[in-house]
Amino acid sequence: DETTDDEFVPATRDDRDPDEYPNVIALLADVGRVRDARALLDEWRSRAGPSDLGFRADSAQAVGAIAAAEGKWDSAVAAFVAWNGSIAASSRHIYNRGLPEAAAILARNGKADSAVVLFERALATSSLFGGEIYEAAWYPQALSMLGDLYEARGDRAKAADYYRRYVDLLKDADPPVASQVAAVRAKLARIAGS
Repeated sequence: DETTDDEFVPATRDDRDPDEYPNVIALLADVGRVRDARALLDEWRSRAGPSDLGFRADSAQAVGAIAAAEGKWDSAVAAFVAWNGSIAASSRHIYNRGLPEAAAILARNGKADSAVVLFERALATSSLFGGEIYEAAWYPQALSMLGDLYEARGDRAKAADYYRRYVDLLKDADPPVASQVAAVRAKLARIAGS
């Protein structure tokens, strides 16, 4: 059971679970609370330090999220790729971590070829050892964005494949996700019908 920022942030420093720092820092950065994210990163650094395996493994997630929130795209991509390459800190290790985050930034900043490589690498690597498990937070987005990237390249077959996978995955989605699925379904119909 993961801690939410509502539980984590008000807790005292000594009561905070060290394993939750990277996720809460990333969440705070994602919602624009960069000052709070930086304060927690500094606290985590003073508490764990660079010799702590969990800090070494996951601090790049926090650094990348803060850099992305500040629009420092190259720094964010570098941090997320470094996060992917860091050693596992625990059994909660996610093997394709950092790749979809870096790929999404690259795609949004006009670096389509690099984005495709990282998205496809993330999809080719199961999130957890020995299984085909992916995080709901990025997996559907990666499929849709890959469809868009391949469509922009003129590769209609690959675009259709990724759009189809997205639609199949979320075919029973509730609103407001259902409207996003309808938009991707329309893209699929457009490229399949022309």
